[in-house]
Amino acid sequence: AAAPISILMIVFGADLLRLWIDADMGSNGGPVLAVLGVAILVNAPAWVSVTVGQSLGRPALVAASQVLHLITLIVCGLILVPPFGAFGAALAWLAGNLIGIPVLVFLVNRYVLRFSTATMLRDSLLRPLVAAGFTLLLAYLIKPMVHGWLTLGLACAAVTIFYLALAYRASLDVADKEIFKTFIANRYHAMLRSTPKVAKS
Repeated sequence: AAAPISILMIVFGADLLRLWIDADMGSNGGPVLAVLGVAILVNAPAWVSVTVGQSLGRPALVAASQVLHLITLIVCGLILVPPFGAFGAALAWLAGNLIGIPVLVFLVNRYVLRFSTATMLRDSLLRPLVAAGFTLLLAYLIKPMVHGWLTLGLACAAVTIFYLALAYRASLDVADKEIFKTFIANRYHAMLRSTPKVAKS
């Protein structure tokens, strides 16, 4: 779910800032948004791991990884922010994620779920990341076509739809696809019902 947002920030962040503010902000802020986009993608598995660790009674594991994350963030911030400013702060956050998040996922998998991290990566992250790679390539191919708000909006819509379609085809098994179809069908029927029928039921 985080992949399309990350891809749009990485590829089109500079265009957004250029159109919204000015060319200088686009050229200076674009790399910052790109690094933050990568950091968001790295951070995505943390939400599941934090929820699992805390809800199954192992908050100390979550806290330990967060302390490591914080220490890395502070050290890298002290080193990178003075020479690079906002770009250095983004790099520091990315460094904290690259160290803290894998430790968190490993600790929760090993000591809470008793599950192999390699198996989790292969079964749940590999296919969405491959889909994200193809989507990133598509985004870079259509980036030269972005000149204004309309083309930016169309490019973002095309990239998002492409990723969702590819991820749906490649990442979900048959049972997950049935759950998704049922959810969409129920939402669709709920929107089409008239008010009296809903009130009656």
